[in-house]
Amino acid sequence: AYAAHHKENIYYPFASLQEWELASFLLCLSLSMAAINQFLRLELQVKSLSLSFHTAKDLRGHSELLPAVPKWQYRIISMTHPMKQPLHLYWRDLLDCIEALFNHPHFVNELDLTPTCVYDTVDCTMWKYGE
Repeated sequence: AYAAHHKENIYYPFASLQEWELASFLLCLSLSMAAINQFLRLELQVKSLSLSFHTAKDLRGHSELLPAVPKWQYRIISMTHPMKQPLHLYWRDLLDCIEALFNHPHFVNELDLTPTCVYDTVDCTMWKYGE
């Protein structure tokens, strides 16, 4: 369901980039639901933006529709030499991270997958190769 709506509106479940930015700002501030409700009731706020959410509960509901971010995984690595503390290896699944980047509204106009030639010299005779 999310993918179908996301194709029509890259900021889904929010209506626009501005609404997504406001929602992200409010959610990242760790405000109480009462404080978010108080902000959303401001006369200036309501008149200047036509938001698809009007309460903290609506905002939370919208945010729960967003796809989950890749989960951290970890493993304790056993070493052949004695150590004071066990060695923990943390990682995320690479394909999940790539999928999250492609679905993130901030990167919609930032990802450029067009192959380009980078030259080492001014006269463009020496190509530079890399990964």
